[in-house]
Amino acid sequence: MAPLWCVRLCCAVVMALIPTVALAQSSAGNKAAAEALFEEGRSLMQKQQYSEACAKFEASQELDAGLGTLMLLSDCYEKTGRTASAWATFREAAAMARGKGDAEREQVARVRADALEPNLAKLVIHGADSTMKLSGLEVKMAGQPVARAQWGTPIPVDPGEVNFEVNAPGYKPWTLQAQVVPGPSQTAIDIPELQPLDPDAPQAEGQEVAVSGGDEPFGKDEAPPTESGGTMKTAGLVLGIAGVVGVGVGTYFGLEAKSNNDDSKADCPGNQCETQAGLDARNDAKTAATTSTIAFVLGGALLATGGVLYLMDDSSEGASANKRRELRWSSRVGPGSAQVGLEGTW
Repeated sequence: MAPLWCVRLCCAVVMALIPTVALAQSSAGNKAAAEALFEEGRSLMQKQQYSEACAKFEASQELDAGLGTLMLLSDCYEKTGRTASAWATFREAAAMARGKGDAEREQVARVRADALEPNLAKLVIHGADSTMKLSGLEVKMAGQPVARAQWGTPIPVDPGEVNFEVNAPGYKPWTLQAQVVPGPSQTAIDIPELQPLDPDAPQAEGQEVAVSGGDEPFGKDEAPPTESGGTMKTAGLVLGIAGVVGVGVGTYFGLEAKSNNDDSKADCPGNQCETQAGLDARNDAKTAATTSTIAFVLGGALLATGGVLYLMDDSSEGASANKRRELRWSSRVGPGSAQVGLEGTW
């Protein structure tokens, strides 16, 4: 019979080896699952089912992080319009490639990230001083806390709907659904003064808020005119001219996008580009197309607004001497309702 100390030593060795064996089995299983998800993601990419492909690549990367998976995930994000995610993931892939000594893929990832950066949509959080200084104030974007250091700083975000929630002890919560337009753009989130909780009244579902795309309203400090009539007509003409310019810019960049896309077809027979020149031409085409779309949308909005102001002008009515004039774009969101429009006081 073996001595007691020998039996104890064997038991200790076996117990120490059990976690190592289990970890090795788990790691091997993760790699196999990650590989299967990666292959399925590539197959979905070839079928242009990009949203489903992104989910597969995300799951694969979580199980077993790899440079190839990260590169394809970045490309998938870009194809689904998630520009901020694509930009950040390309930068992450470049850093990983640098660590692995893969200069070629590092260069490709950096070029793709640099091409996306000028067209990012950004979001900046502002708020009333009394609110932003509250103790215990918490701001959440898409369910995730936004660090205090990020308040007031333009943050790249994916275009689309973004949900906000603001909470502070002793105050009613404030919620907002903001629509971030594709870049290059900047959306301002203006957090109002929070209302204290009233124990005798039911808690409000939300508070109506304004989301501004700029700073101060036009003409806020403008002195009232000494003569009446013609102001709205003049504003309409100015906006109409600006709209025509916007449409012209959109037309120019639309033609530029078509030209660059035609130039890239020889080197990009499908979704993959075989040369750097083809990739550059394809990226230039995307940038020009995005600029054209934005210019057309803004130009059309300005033309429509100018036409409305021009037709609404009534020069026979005198303007009140003590009434100030304002003109501003606004978006308002409240419980169960939302509106976007042009507001003014004349």
